[in-house]
Amino acid sequence: MEAFHAVGASWGRRQKVTDPEHRAELLRQKRGAIEGTGRGRLQQTVPAIEQLFERWVEAGRNIGSMTAQTLKLLDLYGTALLAEAVDHAIERGTSDPGALAQICEQHCCRNRMPVPIDIELGDHVPDRDVIPHDLERYDGKKDR
Repeated sequence: MEAFHAVGASWGRRQKVTDPEHRAELLRQKRGAIEGTGRGRLQQTVPAIEQLFERWVEAGRNIGSMTAQTLKLLDLYGTALLAEAVDHAIERGTSDPGALAQICEQHCCRNRMPVPIDIELGDHVPDRDVIPHDLERYDGKKDR
């Protein structure tokens, strides 16, 4: 692809100068390469996520970081809840993965679901498996 040549010059600090046609061509080329990536996984499971990717690109966010954070949410909360959170974020005009996480957590709280926590305990931890049991005995109700 030919290099982009600016018509005018910009001497401002930290300014971005982009050619919309150049950006569109890059996005077109990248779409063909992303099918086996985390971004491709997100797009296959939550198609509306594409709008968030566009917002991240426009805002100059680090797409790799945004993708990694969103993939963690997908693994923690599952496809249905993340898709709902993405739709809600789009409605609210937000796109940050932190906002997506908050929407997912609020959903869990509203529906009295436990917030998933990804904790891996090593084999050296002797009591890592907790067997569910009746907790009333801790309240002393069985003794009365």
